[in-house]
Amino acid sequence: MKNKIFSLIIVAILAAGCSTDKEQIIQNDSLNFKSVESYLSFITADTDNRIIVKNLSSIEDPNFTSYISVFSKNESALTVDLNETTFNPLNVFVNEYGSAWGTHTYNFEEAYGTDIELSTNHFNSAVTFYSPERIEITLSNLDNNKIIPGTQVSWNADSRNENGVVLAMEYSPAIQTDSEIAGNYPEAITGGIVVADNGSYTITANDLDSMPEGALVSFLVARAGFAIETNQNTDISIGIFSGINVGYRINK
Repeated sequence: MKNKIFSLIIVAILAAGCSTDKEQIIQNDSLNFKSVESYLSFITADTDNRIIVKNLSSIEDPNFTSYISVFSKNESALTVDLNETTFNPLNVFVNEYGSAWGTHTYNFEEAYGTDIELSTNHFNSAVTFYSPERIEITLSNLDNNKIIPGTQVSWNADSRNENGVVLAMEYSPAIQTDSEIAGNYPEAITGGIVVADNGSYTITANDLDSMPEGALVSFLVARAGFAIETNQNTDISIGIFSGINVGYRINK
């Protein structure tokens, strides 16, 4: 896996940079995707049109607000009809690459845990896929509020989600309160795995191997439903994503 590709994916989700990665693959034939890169390809896909619905929150402060991001290589902005809810372009930005706009939508629970039918003005047919339930998590077996080998991550399992669940971790020197750690590890580090959506995963020593001891890291647990389709010489990528992002120190 290419470092830059993995970095772009994590940046798109966490809005933070990275330059070094270590990715593991959980062998499970029931998963549609064996790597974080392939799972989240709808974010970086170079399609003519792209629509992403994202809900990102924390354990302590659940956020029911979703953000819709819309892009088209056409200067004419995309309109979005999602399960009979219409979103019209607002504050459209246009440049030589195309048009883009986005908007917050509050209490958009109907986009999660359901079959999606989405249509738009730049794609001739409706796109359908399953959007998993909005994810909620708890962490147990922490050591003084630090992630250790044996920490258990639990979430609300979704039996219809065949894509699995992403667990990703990022170290950034910019957020460290310990200057010695930041000085010894001046480059950002990311790692990630895809596991079956069975409701729990126990973190191993191998999962933490690439992270600096005692460092503060961003820990993301997420899942998505999405589709990438082509119709009459144009293509579209659509994803509905929910994730919990929390900060913890590492004790290996």
